[in-house]
Amino acid sequence: MSESSKEVVEIRPASTEEDWKAVKAIAVSGITGQSKNLSQQIFWHPIYLAAFGFVFLGVYRMTKMAEGNTILRTVLLGVFVSAFFLTIMEIPCRNLFSSIADEMTEDTGNLRDENLKHFYLAYVNKDRLIGIIGILPPNAVGAYNNTPTIVHWNVIPKFYKFAYDLLDVALNSAKKMKQNKVSAESFTTDKWILQSLKSDGFEPVVDEAFDYLSFFGLRHVILQTSLKDRPKGDRKLRN
Repeated sequence: MSESSKEVVEIRPASTEEDWKAVKAIAVSGITGQSKNLSQQIFWHPIYLAAFGFVFLGVYRMTKMAEGNTILRTVLLGVFVSAFFLTIMEIPCRNLFSSIADEMTEDTGNLRDENLKHFYLAYVNKDRLIGIIGILPPNAVGAYNNTPTIVHWNVIPKFYKFAYDLLDVALNSAKKMKQNKVSAESFTTDKWILQSLKSDGFEPVVDEAFDYLSFFGLRHVILQTSLKDRPKGDRKLRN
């Protein structure tokens, strides 16, 4: 349990059907929500920006020949073309992460029903659910290379100051499994989680492309750290 100002966070194991439903809903929402991060990442890719600029200039010249352009019209044109490009890219991104979420909830995924009992839920002031984290045993489906594996570390951004309380509970649980290492799974679209894990002593051991959208920087990442003499990382980043 941790306290900040008047807020108190309590970490509880997922032990009821209601807890398991909440875990699955939050985890799936966290995965599908990363489609927006990916679409924005793609938009700022040099090749995509070049395509955007080419289309914008083409439309700009066409409107200039037809009606002439004012500053306001040019700005509105830029907003319209930007929205169009983001919408186009959001569709395949959303489809990709929806399919990933579907795979995770199947019998071969890390959100299969048997795995939901290995999650913890964080509540603020007893009743407000603010986050979850899973710590899969070495022999569980979805665990990496027979190591305890952290999955679906999700916290509402407003309550990031409590995120490491969840991580510490997961790590303490991993230590009880009598293993030397603990792994964590994430995607490069979840930059906060990746940076937080790295600041706490985790190092990447797998960094793999798995889809054509990986051309734009999307990667599946597995990180590991030792459970013995594990460095505590930069605690300043925990605030």
